[in-house]
Amino acid sequence: AQNISGKTPIAVVVYKSADGNCAQAMALNSVDTAPGGGYSVSSMPWGGYGTDIPGLKNITSDSSASTDFKSCKNTAIITAAGDKITYPAAWAAKIYNTTGTEPGDWCLPAAGIMTSIKNNMSAINNGLNLAGGAQIGTSSYFWSSSEDYSYYAWYSDFSRAYGLGNNGSGHHKNYSSEVRPVLEF
Repeated sequence: AQNISGKTPIAVVVYKSADGNCAQAMALNSVDTAPGGGYSVSSMPWGGYGTDIPGLKNITSDSSASTDFKSCKNTAIITAAGDKITYPAAWAAKIYNTTGTEPGDWCLPAAGIMTSIKNNMSAINNGLNLAGGAQIGTSSYFWSSSEDYSYYAWYSDFSRAYGLGNNGSGHHKNYSSEVRPVLEF
């Protein structure tokens, strides 16, 4: 992590592909509220409970979910499937903006991003600390854009092997988790 004089940090890199051609950076803090639903940070559902989103791959094992890095592609599929009240987590990420960005630049992170965070938590928290962001702990629960199936979606559970939880720990799409968007570059 590095601060550059005259620049305002807006995110910390949480994933870089092995070939170096793709990376994702996570916002310094969680989204404050869900759009149009009146949810607070601590009570934002993924949305669409009971609906299997067409075109969004169902990923049923944590080992498979840990290889999904399609944050923006997944977010586009979710937001095309319904409005901000139906899918508040994806829409909250999509409309998020900060210094130097616009709504539509940010995405709900895919499940593989959570695995990357778990595997690099110390370095990521160091970057967040330097940038003035909120630390990520083992009990931080963030939604991913990866769907298990119609009733469950993947979220971060950094105390588990892949840093992921889903139906095994009862996290229905209508349960609450935070949203911390990512930028792909």
